[in-house]
Amino acid sequence: MSLLVNFISKIVFYRAHSFNLFLLERILLAISISGVSGCDIALLYNSVEEKDSEKAFSLYNSFSVVGYLIATVMSTFIIKISMDLLVLATIFPYGISVIVALFLKDVTCEKRGKESIKRVLMFVIKSPQILIFLISVALESEVCHSITVFLNQLQYKRVNIDIKYYGLILVVIQIVSMISSQAYKLTRKFGKGKTLTFMLFSIAISCIFLVEIKSAFFSILLIVIISFSESIILPVATEIESKSVSLGNRATVLSAYAVIIDIISAVVNLVIGKAANHSLRIAFFMCGILVILAVGLNIIYFTMIKILDVKLEAVLITYLTSFCIHWNMYDIH
Repeated sequence: MSLLVNFISKIVFYRAHSFNLFLLERILLAISISGVSGCDIALLYNSVEEKDSEKAFSLYNSFSVVGYLIATVMSTFIIKISMDLLVLATIFPYGISVIVALFLKDVTCEKRGKESIKRVLMFVIKSPQILIFLISVALESEVCHSITVFLNQLQYKRVNIDIKYYGLILVVIQIVSMISSQAYKLTRKFGKGKTLTFMLFSIAISCIFLVEIKSAFFSILLIVIISFSESIILPVATEIESKSVSLGNRATVLSAYAVIIDIISAVVNLVIGKAANHSLRIAFFMCGILVILAVGLNIIYFTMIKILDVKLEAVLITYLTSFCIHWNMYDIH
């Protein structure tokens, strides 16, 4: 039903030539997203064996990247013909998704019935460790989104990369991100705690380096590292969230998790936006600080569930903190 509403929203968007129709499209899209939120992850998690859930999420994330990559490449050709044709073309994939969804098999391991909002909220409040983890995920996710969607283009301009290469750089970044399909192999070898901490550390140090980097090559490399690290983190984090649910209706709890992450992300977005209003360097520095906080919260989470040897992680966060203090000694305008 949610996918059908999404399909209808695209038809409305194609016909939208007034504020009221644009508003209607946004409302329909919001309804669709809220309906799908949590259900897709719950369905996928319950459709495979528990030991294969991380692999399934990794593939799910990779296919999302492939879809985004195909859409990006196709849009560069279609937009040359007509903007209206480009909007019209988006309707068909959503229509196909509605048809394909009709052939999905519902899972039987979920307990039937509704979970009250009060019970779900009490579950989250009484599970401080997962709340800490959700905050860590929200910080990392919004920082990566801000850098790979908005700040990256400002950095390319800052280091004098011609705008005609922006699309090519995006394609390279997306291709690298598809490696996330192998994320489960990293966690099987090193464990979830160390894998997430190292990836978060990579993002944080990349953000800090972007404060002063003026090389086109290293700017692209650091943004690729950020995108790659985020693509590894996403399926691992999704599995952790899914496994943390002990209530009957997994989809409802995962939806609540998504709401919490969205609220925190909105605040983080404002913070990064305010920093960017002052300067790009301050924005990158703020991103680094936020991810350092995410590293700390990640360590706390895995320490609380007692499956992480914190020695290496303590060294990393101590190094990062001293590194940032060193950078802060400079007058960043």
